[in-house]
Amino acid sequence: MLLSLSVQWAQATTISMTNSAILYSPFNWGVTAERAKTINAGAYFKVIFSGASCQLTTDTSSNTAPYSQFWARVDGGAFTQYTLSATNPAFVVAQGLVKRKHFLEVVVKSTSETIDRWTKQRTAVVFTSLVLDTGATVTAPARKPFNILIFGDSITEGVRVNGYSGITYDTDRNDALQTYSWLLSQELPAEVGVVGFGATGINTSGSGSVPVLGTSYAYLWAAQARSYTDPEPDLIVYNEGTNDGGSITTGMLAVVRALLKAAPNARQLLLLPFNGTHASELKTVVANAASPRVSYGDTKGFFTASDSSDSLHPYGYSHIGFIAPKMASLIAPLLQLAPKGLSATASNSVVTLSWSPLIGATNYYIKRATASGGPYTTIATNTLTTYSDTSLLNGVSYYYVVSAALGTGESVDSAEVRAMPEPLLGLRRTLGPDGAEILLSWPTNAGNPALFAAPDLRPPISWQLVTNVSSITDGVHYLTLPATQDDQRFFRLRTP
Repeated sequence: MLLSLSVQWAQATTISMTNSAILYSPFNWGVTAERAKTINAGAYFKVIFSGASCQLTTDTSSNTAPYSQFWARVDGGAFTQYTLSATNPAFVVAQGLVKRKHFLEVVVKSTSETIDRWTKQRTAVVFTSLVLDTGATVTAPARKPFNILIFGDSITEGVRVNGYSGITYDTDRNDALQTYSWLLSQELPAEVGVVGFGATGINTSGSGSVPVLGTSYAYLWAAQARSYTDPEPDLIVYNEGTNDGGSITTGMLAVVRALLKAAPNARQLLLLPFNGTHASELKTVVANAASPRVSYGDTKGFFTASDSSDSLHPYGYSHIGFIAPKMASLIAPLLQLAPKGLSATASNSVVTLSWSPLIGATNYYIKRATASGGPYTTIATNTLTTYSDTSLLNGVSYYYVVSAALGTGESVDSAEVRAMPEPLLGLRRTLGPDGAEILLSWPTNAGNPALFAAPDLRPPISWQLVTNVSSITDGVHYLTLPATQDDQRFFRLRTP
Protein backbone atom coordinates (compact mmCIF):
# COMPACT_ATOMS: atom_id res chain seq x y z
CA MET A 1 0.00 0.00 0.00
CA LEU A 2 1.17 3.55 -0.66
CA LEU A 3 1.99 5.88 2.23
CA SER A 4 0.28 9.23 1.78
CA LEU A 5 2.11 12.25 3.14
CA SER A 6 0.48 15.59 3.73
CA VAL A 7 0.31 18.56 1.44
CA GLN A 8 0.77 21.98 3.00
CA TRP A 9 -2.50 23.88 3.42
CA ALA A 10 -2.37 27.64 3.65
CA GLN A 11 -5.30 27.64 6.05
CA ALA A 12 -6.78 24.84 8.11
CA THR A 13 -8.79 23.94 11.21
CA THR A 14 -6.89 21.90 13.79
CA ILE A 15 -8.85 19.54 16.04
CA SER A 16 -7.32 18.43 19.35
CA MET A 17 -7.33 14.72 20.09
CA THR A 18 -9.18 15.52 23.33
CA ASN A 19 -12.18 16.79 21.36
CA SER A 20 -15.29 15.09 22.74
CA ALA A 21 -16.50 14.30 19.20
CA ILE A 22 -13.75 11.68 18.82
CA LEU A 23 -15.01 8.25 19.91
CA TYR A 24 -12.13 6.06 21.09
CA SER A 25 -12.13 2.33 21.59
CA PRO A 26 -12.37 1.79 25.33
CA PHE A 27 -9.57 0.79 27.71
CA ASN A 28 -6.59 1.03 25.32
CA TRP A 29 -5.90 4.75 24.70
CA GLY A 30 -4.19 7.43 26.75
CA VAL A 31 -5.53 10.81 25.66
CA THR A 32 -4.15 14.19 26.74
CA ALA A 33 -4.25 17.72 25.33
CA GLU A 34 -1.07 16.93 23.39
CA ARG A 35 -1.83 13.50 21.92
CA ALA A 36 -3.79 10.27 21.73
CA LYS A 37 -1.50 7.29 22.34
CA THR A 38 -1.84 3.51 22.25
CA ILE A 39 0.43 0.47 22.07
CA ASN A 40 -2.39 -1.92 21.18
CA ALA A 41 -3.13 -3.35 17.77
CA GLY A 42 -6.90 -3.19 17.34
CA ALA A 43 -7.25 0.17 19.10
CA TYR A 44 -9.41 2.52 17.05
CA PHE A 45 -11.17 5.85 16.96
CA LYS A 46 -14.12 7.22 14.99
CA VAL A 47 -15.26 10.76 14.20
CA ILE A 48 -17.51 12.62 11.76
CA PHE A 49 -15.85 15.61 10.08
CA SER A 50 -17.08 18.22 7.63
CA GLY A 51 -15.34 19.45 4.49
CA ALA A 52 -13.41 17.79 1.68
CA SER A 53 -10.14 16.81 3.37
CA CYS A 54 -8.65 15.38 6.56
CA GLN A 55 -5.12 14.65 7.67
CA LEU A 56 -3.69 13.12 10.84
CA THR A 57 -0.53 14.49 12.44
CA THR A 58 1.72 12.08 14.35
CA ASP A 59 4.62 12.01 16.79
CA THR A 60 7.17 9.26 16.18
CA SER A 61 10.06 10.82 18.12
CA SER A 62 10.22 7.85 20.53
CA ASN A 63 9.66 5.14 17.92
CA THR A 64 12.04 2.55 16.48
CA ALA A 65 11.82 0.46 13.31
CA PRO A 66 9.96 -1.64 12.34
CA TYR A 67 7.37 1.11 12.61
CA SER A 68 3.78 0.53 13.59
CA GLN A 69 1.03 0.58 10.99
CA PHE A 70 -2.58 1.75 10.94
CA TRP A 71 -5.63 1.58 8.70
CA ALA A 72 -8.02 4.40 7.81
CA ARG A 73 -11.22 4.60 5.80
CA VAL A 74 -13.91 7.16 5.06
CA ASP A 75 -17.68 6.60 4.85
CA GLY A 76 -17.37 2.83 5.21
CA GLY A 77 -15.23 2.41 2.09
CA ALA A 78 -12.06 0.37 1.66
CA PHE A 79 -9.36 0.66 4.29
CA THR A 80 -6.01 2.20 3.30
CA GLN A 81 -2.84 1.14 5.12
CA TYR A 82 -0.29 3.64 6.47
CA THR A 83 3.12 3.11 8.09
CA LEU A 84 4.64 5.48 10.62
CA SER A 85 8.18 6.73 10.03
CA ALA A 86 10.94 8.68 11.76
CA THR A 87 9.97 12.05 10.30
CA ASN A 88 6.76 12.64 12.30
CA PRO A 89 4.68 12.59 9.14
CA ALA A 90 1.18 13.93 8.67
CA PHE A 91 -1.04 11.51 6.76
CA VAL A 92 -3.71 12.60 4.34
CA VAL A 93 -6.54 10.15 5.00
CA ALA A 94 -9.17 12.00 2.96
CA GLN A 95 -9.00 14.51 0.13
CA GLY A 96 -11.11 15.66 -2.80
CA LEU A 97 -14.35 14.68 -1.12
CA VAL A 98 -17.73 16.32 -1.59
CA LYS A 99 -17.93 19.22 0.88
CA ARG A 100 -20.27 17.76 3.44
CA LYS A 101 -19.92 15.57 6.53
CA HIS A 102 -17.93 12.31 6.36
CA PHE A 103 -17.31 9.40 8.73
CA LEU A 104 -13.64 8.59 9.50
CA GLU A 105 -12.45 5.33 11.07
CA VAL A 106 -8.84 4.73 12.13
CA VAL A 107 -7.64 1.30 13.39
CA VAL A 108 -4.15 0.37 14.60
CA LYS A 109 -3.08 -2.52 12.35
CA SER A 110 0.07 -3.72 14.12
CA THR A 111 2.71 -2.75 16.66
CA SER A 112 5.97 -4.69 16.61
CA GLU A 113 6.60 -7.44 19.15
CA THR A 114 10.37 -7.27 18.65
CA ILE A 115 11.07 -3.96 20.43
CA ASP A 116 10.08 -2.44 23.76
CA ARG A 117 6.45 -1.42 23.87
CA TRP A 118 5.93 -1.35 27.63
CA THR A 119 8.60 0.66 29.45
CA LYS A 120 9.69 2.92 26.59
CA GLN A 121 6.77 2.36 24.17
CA ARG A 122 9.03 2.30 21.09
CA THR A 123 6.09 0.99 19.05
CA ALA A 124 3.43 3.44 20.24
CA VAL A 125 1.01 4.99 17.78
CA VAL A 126 0.68 8.68 18.68
CA PHE A 127 -1.73 11.05 16.94
CA THR A 128 -1.40 14.74 17.80
CA SER A 129 -4.27 16.32 15.86
CA LEU A 130 -6.79 16.16 13.03
CA VAL A 131 -6.30 18.88 10.42
CA LEU A 132 -9.41 19.80 8.43
CA ASP A 133 -10.46 22.42 5.91
CA THR A 134 -10.79 25.96 7.20
CA GLY A 135 -14.00 26.31 9.19
CA ALA A 136 -14.67 22.55 9.25
CA THR A 137 -16.26 20.95 12.30
CA VAL A 138 -16.42 17.54 13.94
CA THR A 139 -19.44 15.60 15.23
CA ALA A 140 -19.50 12.60 17.55
CA PRO A 141 -20.80 9.32 16.09
CA ALA A 142 -23.18 7.27 18.21
CA ARG A 143 -21.53 5.11 20.84
CA LYS A 144 -22.72 1.51 20.85
CA PRO A 145 -24.60 0.48 24.00
CA PHE A 146 -22.00 -1.95 25.40
CA ASN A 147 -18.27 -1.80 26.18
CA ILE A 148 -16.13 -4.96 26.04
CA LEU A 149 -12.52 -5.35 27.19
CA ILE A 150 -10.55 -8.30 25.83
CA PHE A 151 -7.27 -9.46 27.39
CA GLY A 152 -5.26 -11.86 25.30
CA ASP A 153 -1.96 -12.82 23.73
CA SER A 154 -0.61 -12.94 20.17
CA ILE A 155 -3.79 -14.52 18.80
CA THR A 156 -5.84 -11.63 20.17
CA GLU A 157 -3.58 -8.97 18.66
CA GLY A 158 -3.58 -10.61 15.22
CA VAL A 159 -0.11 -12.13 14.99
CA ARG A 160 0.66 -14.02 11.75
CA VAL A 161 -2.82 -13.70 10.30
CA ASN A 162 -1.02 -13.00 6.99
CA GLY A 163 1.25 -16.01 7.43
CA TYR A 164 4.93 -16.15 8.34
CA SER A 165 7.15 -17.56 5.62
CA GLY A 166 8.85 -14.95 3.49
CA ILE A 167 7.53 -11.93 5.42
CA THR A 168 10.42 -10.11 7.12
CA TYR A 169 8.73 -7.75 9.56
CA ASP A 170 6.13 -8.77 12.12
CA THR A 171 4.28 -5.51 11.45
CA ASP A 172 3.59 -6.87 7.94
CA ARG A 173 2.70 -10.36 9.17
CA ASN A 174 0.24 -9.09 11.79
CA ASP A 175 -3.10 -7.35 11.27
CA ALA A 176 -5.72 -6.61 13.94
CA LEU A 177 -8.31 -6.00 11.23
CA GLN A 178 -8.36 -9.76 10.64
CA THR A 179 -8.50 -10.95 14.24
CA TYR A 180 -11.58 -12.08 16.17
CA SER A 181 -11.15 -9.41 18.86
CA TRP A 182 -11.50 -6.36 16.59
CA LEU A 183 -14.08 -8.19 14.46
CA LEU A 184 -16.36 -8.41 17.51
CA SER A 185 -16.74 -4.63 17.31
CA GLN A 186 -18.29 -5.22 13.89
CA GLU A 187 -20.44 -8.21 14.85
CA LEU A 188 -21.81 -6.98 18.19
CA PRO A 189 -23.51 -3.78 19.43
CA ALA A 190 -20.38 -2.99 21.41
CA GLU A 191 -17.27 -0.86 21.47
CA VAL A 192 -14.34 -3.26 21.99
CA GLY A 193 -11.04 -2.53 23.69
CA VAL A 194 -8.41 -4.99 22.44
CA VAL A 195 -5.44 -5.57 24.78
CA GLY A 196 -3.36 -8.35 23.25
CA PHE A 197 0.36 -8.91 23.81
CA GLY A 198 2.27 -11.73 22.13
CA ALA A 199 3.81 -14.45 24.36
CA THR A 200 2.13 -13.14 27.51
CA GLY A 201 0.11 -15.17 29.97
CA ILE A 202 -1.13 -15.35 33.52
CA ASN A 203 2.35 -16.17 34.83
CA THR A 204 4.37 -15.47 31.68
CA SER A 205 5.81 -12.14 30.57
CA GLY A 206 5.69 -11.42 26.87
CA SER A 207 7.47 -9.95 23.89
CA GLY A 208 8.22 -6.26 23.90
CA SER A 209 8.93 -6.37 27.68
CA VAL A 210 5.22 -6.68 28.55
CA PRO A 211 4.77 -8.13 32.08
CA VAL A 212 2.41 -10.89 33.21
CA LEU A 213 -1.34 -10.25 33.16
CA GLY A 214 -1.36 -9.79 36.94
CA THR A 215 0.59 -6.57 36.36
CA SER A 216 -0.42 -5.46 32.88
CA TYR A 217 -4.21 -5.59 33.43
CA ALA A 218 -3.99 -2.41 35.53
CA TYR A 219 -1.93 -0.34 33.08
CA LEU A 220 -2.03 0.92 29.51
CA TRP A 221 1.76 0.73 29.60
CA ALA A 222 4.34 1.08 32.36
CA ALA A 223 3.18 3.56 35.04
CA GLN A 224 0.11 4.65 33.02
CA ALA A 225 -3.00 3.41 34.84
CA ARG A 226 -5.89 1.92 32.89
CA SER A 227 -9.30 3.42 33.71
CA TYR A 228 -12.27 1.16 34.44
CA THR A 229 -14.72 4.00 35.05
CA ASP A 230 -14.83 6.10 31.86
CA PRO A 231 -16.46 4.12 30.43
CA GLU A 232 -17.27 1.15 32.62
CA PRO A 233 -16.84 -2.26 30.99
CA ASP A 234 -19.97 -4.36 30.57
CA LEU A 235 -17.92 -7.48 29.83
CA ILE A 236 -14.28 -8.46 30.39
CA VAL A 237 -13.05 -11.39 28.28
CA TYR A 238 -9.85 -13.34 28.96
CA ASN A 239 -8.23 -15.37 26.20
CA GLU A 240 -5.15 -16.25 28.25
CA GLY A 241 -3.23 -19.40 29.16
CA THR A 242 -1.86 -20.56 25.81
CA ASN A 243 1.66 -19.47 26.82
CA ASP A 244 1.50 -20.72 30.42
CA GLY A 245 3.10 -24.06 31.17
CA GLY A 246 2.45 -24.21 34.91
CA SER A 247 -0.65 -23.71 37.03
CA ILE A 248 -2.59 -20.50 36.38
CA THR A 249 -5.23 -20.85 39.11
CA THR A 250 -3.76 -18.49 41.71
CA GLY A 251 -2.72 -15.77 39.26
CA MET A 252 -5.96 -15.84 37.29
CA LEU A 253 -8.11 -15.76 40.43
CA ALA A 254 -6.20 -12.71 41.71
CA VAL A 255 -6.92 -10.80 38.48
CA VAL A 256 -10.59 -11.82 38.45
CA ARG A 257 -11.06 -10.68 42.04
CA ALA A 258 -9.22 -7.41 41.44
CA LEU A 259 -11.47 -6.60 38.50
CA LEU A 260 -14.61 -7.55 40.40
CA LYS A 261 -13.63 -4.62 42.64
CA ALA A 262 -12.38 -2.26 39.92
CA ALA A 263 -15.33 -2.96 37.59
CA PRO A 264 -18.16 -4.22 39.86
CA ASN A 265 -20.83 -3.94 37.16
CA ALA A 266 -18.91 -5.97 34.57
CA ARG A 267 -19.40 -9.62 33.74
CA GLN A 268 -16.22 -11.64 33.25
CA LEU A 269 -15.76 -14.49 30.77
CA LEU A 270 -12.79 -16.86 31.03
CA LEU A 271 -12.27 -18.50 27.65
CA LEU A 272 -10.77 -21.92 27.15
CA PRO A 273 -7.55 -21.18 25.19
CA PHE A 274 -7.78 -22.28 21.56
CA ASN A 275 -5.12 -24.95 22.21
CA GLY A 276 -7.41 -26.52 24.83
CA THR A 277 -5.16 -26.11 27.88
CA HIS A 278 -6.02 -25.18 31.51
CA ALA A 279 -9.74 -26.03 31.30
CA SER A 280 -9.96 -27.49 34.81
CA GLU A 281 -8.01 -24.60 36.33
CA LEU A 282 -10.19 -21.98 34.68
CA LYS A 283 -13.31 -23.75 35.95
CA THR A 284 -11.78 -23.76 39.43
CA VAL A 285 -11.18 -20.01 39.18
CA VAL A 286 -14.83 -19.46 38.22
CA ALA A 287 -15.99 -21.59 41.16
CA ASN A 288 -13.69 -19.86 43.66
CA ALA A 289 -14.63 -16.40 42.42
CA ALA A 290 -18.13 -17.25 43.70
CA SER A 291 -19.78 -14.51 41.68
CA PRO A 292 -22.69 -14.79 39.23
CA ARG A 293 -20.79 -12.27 37.11
CA VAL A 294 -17.90 -14.68 36.39
CA SER A 295 -18.34 -17.55 33.92
CA TYR A 296 -16.41 -20.03 31.78
CA GLY A 297 -16.47 -19.99 27.98
CA ASP A 298 -15.91 -23.25 26.10
CA THR A 299 -14.16 -22.57 22.78
CA LYS A 300 -13.73 -26.20 21.76
CA GLY A 301 -14.06 -26.41 17.98
CA PHE A 302 -13.44 -22.69 17.39
CA PHE A 303 -10.00 -23.31 15.82
CA THR A 304 -8.34 -26.03 13.79
CA ALA A 305 -4.54 -26.20 13.66
CA SER A 306 -4.57 -26.67 9.89
CA ASP A 307 -6.07 -23.16 9.56
CA SER A 308 -2.74 -21.60 10.56
CA SER A 309 0.85 -21.28 9.40
CA ASP A 310 2.29 -22.73 12.61
CA SER A 311 -0.54 -24.77 14.25
CA LEU A 312 -1.06 -21.94 16.73
CA HIS A 313 -1.84 -18.57 15.09
CA PRO A 314 -4.99 -18.63 12.93
CA TYR A 315 -4.90 -17.21 9.43
CA GLY A 316 -7.09 -14.19 8.88
CA TYR A 317 -9.75 -16.21 7.07
CA SER A 318 -10.06 -18.46 10.14
CA HIS A 319 -10.66 -15.47 12.42
CA ILE A 320 -13.16 -13.94 9.98
CA GLY A 321 -14.99 -17.06 8.87
CA PHE A 322 -14.97 -19.26 11.98
CA ILE A 323 -13.68 -17.78 15.23
CA ALA A 324 -15.33 -14.34 15.26
CA PRO A 325 -18.87 -15.60 14.47
CA LYS A 326 -18.61 -18.36 17.09
CA MET A 327 -17.19 -15.92 19.62
CA ALA A 328 -20.03 -13.47 18.95
CA SER A 329 -22.57 -16.23 19.60
CA LEU A 330 -20.81 -17.08 22.88
CA ILE A 331 -20.63 -13.47 24.06
CA ALA A 332 -23.96 -12.03 22.89
CA PRO A 333 -26.08 -13.61 25.69
CA LEU A 334 -23.85 -11.92 28.27
CA LEU A 335 -24.64 -8.45 26.92
CA GLN A 336 -27.80 -7.32 28.66
CA LEU A 337 -28.98 -3.74 29.06
CA ALA A 338 -29.27 -2.59 32.66
CA PRO A 339 -29.01 0.72 34.51
CA LYS A 340 -25.44 1.49 35.55
CA GLY A 341 -23.80 3.43 38.32
CA LEU A 342 -26.31 2.63 41.08
CA SER A 343 -25.17 4.13 44.38
CA ALA A 344 -26.78 4.42 47.81
CA THR A 345 -26.38 6.96 50.59
CA ALA A 346 -27.84 6.19 54.02
CA SER A 347 -28.97 8.59 56.72
CA ASN A 348 -31.47 8.47 59.58
CA SER A 349 -34.21 6.01 58.48
CA VAL A 350 -33.59 6.94 54.81
CA VAL A 351 -31.63 5.52 51.88
CA THR A 352 -31.16 7.75 48.83
CA LEU A 353 -30.43 6.01 45.51
CA SER A 354 -29.06 7.43 42.27
CA TRP A 355 -28.01 5.88 38.95
CA SER A 356 -27.06 6.84 35.40
CA PRO A 357 -29.81 7.26 32.80
CA LEU A 358 -30.25 4.39 30.36
CA ILE A 359 -30.94 5.41 26.76
CA GLY A 360 -34.44 4.38 25.74
CA ALA A 361 -35.76 3.93 29.29
CA THR A 362 -39.25 5.31 29.93
CA ASN A 363 -39.13 4.65 33.68
CA TYR A 364 -37.26 2.67 36.32
CA TYR A 365 -38.26 -0.01 38.80
CA ILE A 366 -36.66 0.30 42.25
CA LYS A 367 -36.33 -3.04 44.05
CA ARG A 368 -35.33 -3.82 47.63
CA ALA A 369 -34.36 -6.88 49.67
CA THR A 370 -33.08 -7.58 53.18
CA ALA A 371 -30.64 -10.24 51.97
CA SER A 372 -27.96 -9.97 49.33
CA GLY A 373 -29.15 -11.43 46.04
CA GLY A 374 -32.83 -11.10 46.92
CA PRO A 375 -35.55 -11.98 46.49
CA TYR A 376 -36.29 -8.36 45.66
CA THR A 377 -39.60 -6.54 46.02
CA THR A 378 -40.44 -3.66 43.69
CA ILE A 379 -41.05 -0.70 46.01
CA ALA A 380 -41.46 2.12 43.46
CA THR A 381 -41.61 3.12 39.81
CA ASN A 382 -39.86 6.35 38.94
CA THR A 383 -39.16 8.37 35.80
CA LEU A 384 -36.20 10.10 37.48
CA THR A 385 -32.77 8.61 38.15
CA THR A 386 -32.96 9.25 41.91
CA TYR A 387 -35.17 7.84 44.64
CA SER A 388 -35.41 8.19 48.44
CA ASP A 389 -36.59 5.15 50.40
CA THR A 390 -38.00 6.43 53.69
CA SER A 391 -39.32 5.08 57.01
CA LEU A 392 -36.64 2.40 57.18
CA LEU A 393 -35.31 0.73 60.31
CA ASN A 394 -31.96 2.05 61.46
CA GLY A 395 -29.23 -0.54 61.79
CA VAL A 396 -30.76 -2.88 59.18
CA SER A 397 -28.93 -3.69 55.93
CA TYR A 398 -31.00 -3.12 52.79
CA TYR A 399 -30.04 -4.31 49.31
CA TYR A 400 -31.20 -2.51 46.15
CA VAL A 401 -31.26 -3.06 42.40
CA VAL A 402 -32.85 -1.00 39.64
CA SER A 403 -34.24 -2.13 36.28
CA ALA A 404 -35.55 -0.08 33.36
CA ALA A 405 -38.70 -0.18 31.26
CA LEU A 406 -37.67 -0.25 27.58
CA GLY A 407 -39.61 -0.48 24.36
CA THR A 408 -38.66 -4.16 24.17
CA GLY A 409 -39.69 -4.86 27.78
CA GLU A 410 -38.00 -4.70 31.16
CA SER A 411 -34.20 -4.69 31.32
CA VAL A 412 -32.20 -6.94 33.59
CA ASP A 413 -31.40 -5.66 37.06
CA SER A 414 -28.49 -3.37 37.79
CA ALA A 415 -25.63 -4.41 40.03
CA GLU A 416 -26.68 -4.61 43.67
CA VAL A 417 -25.82 -1.97 46.28
CA ARG A 418 -26.08 -2.22 50.08
CA ALA A 419 -27.00 0.53 52.54
CA MET A 420 -27.67 0.68 56.30
CA PRO A 421 -29.56 3.66 57.73
CA GLU A 422 -28.11 5.03 60.96
CA PRO A 423 -29.56 7.39 63.55
CA LEU A 424 -28.45 11.00 63.53
CA LEU A 425 -25.75 11.75 66.06
CA GLY A 426 -26.03 15.16 67.71
CA LEU A 427 -22.77 16.78 68.83
CA ARG A 428 -22.25 19.87 70.95
CA ARG A 429 -19.16 21.12 72.80
CA THR A 430 -20.08 22.87 76.06
CA LEU A 431 -18.33 24.40 79.06
CA GLY A 432 -19.17 22.54 82.24
CA PRO A 433 -18.12 23.07 85.85
CA ASP A 434 -14.99 20.98 85.30
CA GLY A 435 -13.97 22.59 82.01
CA ALA A 436 -14.86 21.76 78.40
CA GLU A 437 -17.32 18.95 77.76
CA ILE A 438 -18.66 17.12 74.70
CA LEU A 439 -22.40 16.57 74.71
CA LEU A 440 -23.73 13.81 72.43
CA SER A 441 -27.37 12.94 71.74
CA TRP A 442 -29.47 10.59 69.59
CA PRO A 443 -33.13 9.53 69.49
CA THR A 444 -34.29 6.54 71.51
CA ASN A 445 -36.23 5.23 68.52
CA ALA A 446 -32.87 4.45 66.92
CA GLY A 447 -32.87 1.17 68.82
CA ASN A 448 -29.89 0.34 70.98
CA PRO A 449 -26.87 1.65 69.09
CA ALA A 450 -23.27 1.35 70.17
CA LEU A 451 -21.18 4.52 70.25
CA PHE A 452 -17.64 4.48 68.86
CA ALA A 453 -14.87 7.11 68.94
CA ALA A 454 -11.62 7.53 67.02
CA PRO A 455 -8.78 10.08 67.30
CA ASP A 456 -8.60 10.63 63.53
CA LEU A 457 -9.99 9.31 60.22
CA ARG A 458 -6.77 8.17 58.63
CA PRO A 459 -7.05 4.53 57.54
CA PRO A 460 -7.03 2.12 59.16
CA ILE A 461 -9.42 3.97 61.48
CA SER A 462 -9.08 2.90 65.11
CA TRP A 463 -12.71 2.92 66.30
CA GLN A 464 -13.04 2.26 70.04
CA LEU A 465 -16.27 1.43 71.84
CA VAL A 466 -17.45 4.18 74.25
CA THR A 467 -18.72 2.50 77.42
CA ASN A 468 -19.97 5.58 79.31
CA VAL A 469 -23.64 5.32 80.31
CA SER A 470 -26.12 7.70 78.69
CA SER A 471 -29.26 9.22 80.21
CA ILE A 472 -32.69 9.55 78.56
CA THR A 473 -34.85 12.67 78.55
CA ASP A 474 -37.94 13.21 76.36
CA GLY A 475 -37.08 10.34 74.02
CA VAL A 476 -33.45 11.37 73.49
CA HIS A 477 -30.25 9.73 74.70
CA TYR A 478 -27.73 12.16 76.21
CA LEU A 479 -24.09 11.45 76.95
CA THR A 480 -21.53 13.90 78.31
CA LEU A 481 -17.82 13.23 77.87
CA PRO A 482 -14.93 15.26 79.31
CA ALA A 483 -12.73 17.09 76.81
CA THR A 484 -9.81 19.50 76.69
CA GLN A 485 -9.28 22.26 74.18
CA ASP A 486 -6.71 20.30 72.19
CA ASP A 487 -8.79 17.11 72.12
CA GLN A 488 -9.93 15.87 68.71
CA ARG A 489 -12.27 12.94 68.50
CA PHE A 490 -14.64 11.52 65.89
CA PHE A 491 -17.82 9.64 66.76
CA ARG A 492 -20.21 7.25 65.04
CA LEU A 493 -23.26 5.20 65.98
CA ARG A 494 -23.83 1.66 64.86
CA THR A 495 -26.84 -0.47 65.78
CA PRO A 496 -25.87 -4.10 66.50
